Amino acid sequence: MHAREFVDSRLQQGRRLLDECASSVHLLSPYDAELFGHWWFEGPIFLENVLKYSNNTELELITPGDYLDLNRELQHVAVSTSSWGNNGYFETWLNGSNDWIYQELRDAEESMTALSERFVQQKPDKATLEALNQAGRELLLAQASDWAFILTTDTTTEYATSRVKEHIANFRRIHTMITTNTIDQELIARLYAKNNIFPHLNYSVFC
Repeated sequence: MHAREFVDSRLQQGRRLLDECASSVHLLSPYDAELFGHWWFEGPIFLENVLKYSNNTELELITPGDYLDLNRELQHVAVSTSSWGNNGYFETWLNGSNDWIYQELRDAEESMTALSERFVQQKPDKATLEALNQAGRELLLAQASDWAFILTTDTTTEYATSRVKEHIANFRRIHTMITTNTIDQELIARLYAKNNIFPHLNYSVFC
């Protein structure tokens, strides 16, 4: 019911714009996936029904990337730097309570990039490949913006601090293993079992 109402409302919106001023109408509908099942309980089911119902209407569904590939004439704009955070800037994620995170992340990012560029050329064996991929997962988990946000809001600060430090420490340990050719496959397996976000991640994306 909610999906049908949403689609019907978009159809009405598009028809009104066509009548008033537009030769064609494009509606962008982005979603913050982090909110699904968190602040927005119905998210994935709602979107599934939006897609199904839209197929039976005059709406043409397309991704932003596919639309750009059509090579249509586009209007270029300079978007002002802003965020949804306090005062519309980035102070929620960068202030005296959390600024220590970013040097840690920068060091790890540079190390991950160097590793990736090295092994893309060398073609790693299975153990090294698994270690490289897990290093990438640990880095991504350390980069999660929620940690800086939690430190600013001063809620579960000990937890956020420990998570950043845990993932950075895991990354450094794996990095040392790889660079010294002393990979502990059992440890990599334990880390994967615990932190297995993006199970199909390939380290080469960090090149």
